[in-house]
Amino acid sequence: MTEPESHLRSLIAAVPVIAYRAAAGGMPILLGLFIAHRWGVTEVAPFAVANAIVAVALVVADWGATRALPRNLAMLAGDAGARFLASANAFRLLISAAMVVLAAVLAAAGVIQRDVAIYLAILFPLCVLSLVSTNALSERIVVRDTRRVGIAVGSGLSAFALLAALAVRAHEGPRWFVAAYVAGKLVESLVMSTGRWWVLAVQSHELRATAASLWPFGAQMILGVIYSRLSVFTVEHMASRTELGVFSVAAALQSALLLIPTSLALIYFPEMTRLANDARGVRTILVRYTIISATGVTCGLTALGVFASRVTAVLKVPRAFTPFVVAFAALALLSIFSTIAGFLMQARGQEHRAARLSIVTLGLALVYQLTALHWWGLPGIIAAVAAAELTTVAVFGAALRRAA
Repeated sequence: MTEPESHLRSLIAAVPVIAYRAAAGGMPILLGLFIAHRWGVTEVAPFAVANAIVAVALVVADWGATRALPRNLAMLAGDAGARFLASANAFRLLISAAMVVLAAVLAAAGVIQRDVAIYLAILFPLCVLSLVSTNALSERIVVRDTRRVGIAVGSGLSAFALLAALAVRAHEGPRWFVAAYVAGKLVESLVMSTGRWWVLAVQSHELRATAASLWPFGAQMILGVIYSRLSVFTVEHMASRTELGVFSVAAALQSALLLIPTSLALIYFPEMTRLANDARGVRTILVRYTIISATGVTCGLTALGVFASRVTAVLKVPRAFTPFVVAFAALALLSIFSTIAGFLMQARGQEHRAARLSIVTLGLALVYQLTALHWWGLPGIIAAVAAAELTTVAVFGAALRRAA
């Protein structure tokens, strides 16, 4: 009876994290769609550019903290963990400040257009708010107190809905609508930090050492973002606009299916760190992760398969591409294993090797995709991404076995 209960507890702990990640990734897309619907595509263009810039800025400002904080807070004693977190806060705030200055200079020089710069000014506080949320989320994951995360997400969405409705009713325009979203994220970060205000402390005594320890995590996160977006760039370069639109839908569905594995891996990360030298304990976690992730992805794929025609029709995907959409989304099953491989290597303190191997797998993925798209067109991207995922599992798996 204990094993099923462990599965259930793990899934319950992961649900708020899944909600947090879904809201963080999905809301900007919904904002753009609503702006286009209500104010037109000419207004959504500067928002889309500003949002893309901020998306990159968020990854840079994070500097790997999303991965490093759960591991280090799980390893370090209370005082040492608090000092590390405070030093990480100082360094990430410096990065955010530097990016603000750079954006201001580019806007003043006319490199960034004025309408884009206005949206950037509205959205840029997300970098600091993300810092606060990441700190609180990491600490709550370590102590397995994720219920407040779900409450924070609900509170933030409710605040956004209320403020957005007021802005729309007052005919204030899209900028106030976007500002309402940022205000909602402020509420979310404050609620998530309730009772954990120490995670906001800032101190610069160990700034250089902290920056150096965070860098391997940051490098792999940046490489991971490129790896996950690589197929979009290759398809854009080598396929038609219609095929790119179809692929974008397929990639979005695959990302939705991966919410459970990626969130669950983050939930298990601190525990894997504590049990890094306990092979049996780590194996138990990996089996539990695989069972829950595979079950969740399979259920999602089954639902997608049953309602594929309706889903693609609603998303205006040509019927001929429906099998492609389902097949590409099914690659999420392979991503279950490539996702956990990086976490496991970092849990064992091998984050530098993980970053180096990520460069190798990224390069191979690029070769696979360019070759497959050249020979087989859009369907080739399925084989290319599958080969890249299997290569990642093989490369990281071999490294993990050698280090065992």
